[in-house]
Amino acid sequence: MKQKNVHVYIHFPFCPSRCPFCCFTDFFDERDLTNQRLIPQFIEVLLKDIEAYPSDGLKLIDISFGGGTPSLLDAQSLLRIIEKTKEKFDGFANERATVSIEISPETGSLERLQSYKDIGINRVSIGAQTFSNELLRFLGRCYSAAEIFKAYENSRKAGFENVNIDLLMSFPGQTMEAWQDDLAETLALGPEHITTTNWHTKYKGSECFLERAKKKGKKIADRTFRIKLFRFSSSLLEKHGYRRYVIYEKVVSFNLTPFT
Repeated sequence: MKQKNVHVYIHFPFCPSRCPFCCFTDFFDERDLTNQRLIPQFIEVLLKDIEAYPSDGLKLIDISFGGGTPSLLDAQSLLRIIEKTKEKFDGFANERATVSIEISPETGSLERLQSYKDIGINRVSIGAQTFSNELLRFLGRCYSAAEIFKAYENSRKAGFENVNIDLLMSFPGQTMEAWQDDLAETLALGPEHITTTNWHTKYKGSECFLERAKKKGKKIADRTFRIKLFRFSSSLLEKHGYRRYVIYEKVVSFNLTPFT
C-alpha cells in the first residue's frame, strides 16, 4: 500500500484572555478558554486522541502547535505530545521534519524558547499581528511592540534558524500607512517566513467588535481595500526575496529561503 504524507496540527485552545478580534477561540466558552487549571486534563485527553488516531499507511512529515496560545505549555508537556505523535507514526519520515509552535510575544522568554529548542522544536511563529502599540491595545493584545522585538531576539539567541512573523491584515482601524510600517518592521528583522492573515469578519463577537470600532472612528476595510493591502504586501515581499507558497482561506505565507 502506498503511504501518504501527513502534517499533524495540534490545536491548543487556551489563552490568558480572549481578544475581541479573534475568531479562533470562537468555539469555546471564555471561562473554559482562560481556565489554565484545565490544561493538565486537556493534555491527557489529547494523548488518548493521538493514540486512537488511525495511522496505517501514513508518513509523519511535521508537527505544528497552534491555538490559542500553545506557548503557555511548558517544554515537558510539549515533549510528551511530540513523543506520543512520533510513536504513533513510527517516527518522522525524514530528518528534515519541522516541529513548529506559535508563540505570543509576552511568553517568548529566552528560558522558555531555549527549553523548546532543547526538546526538538525547530520553528517558532511569533504572533505579532501589528507593531503599532495603539492598534495592539485596540485589538486587546496583552503585549507591546517592544515585546515582539524581544521575543524575536530571544528566538535567535535560543538558536532558532526558522522563524515566522505572523501579521494581521485588514482589521478595523488599520490604514495603508500602518500596514506599510508593519511590513517595514518585519523586513528589518529578517525572518525566514512572513504570514499575512486577513481578518475574519464573521465570528461570535465580531458585530460587537465592529460596532466598537465604528464608535471609535476606526476605518473598516472593504473588499477594494483588502485587495489593495494584499497586492501591496505581495509585491513588496517578493521584491525582498520572499516567495508566496501557501494560500488557504484568508492566510498567505511567504518564504525567504528557496525550497530544495
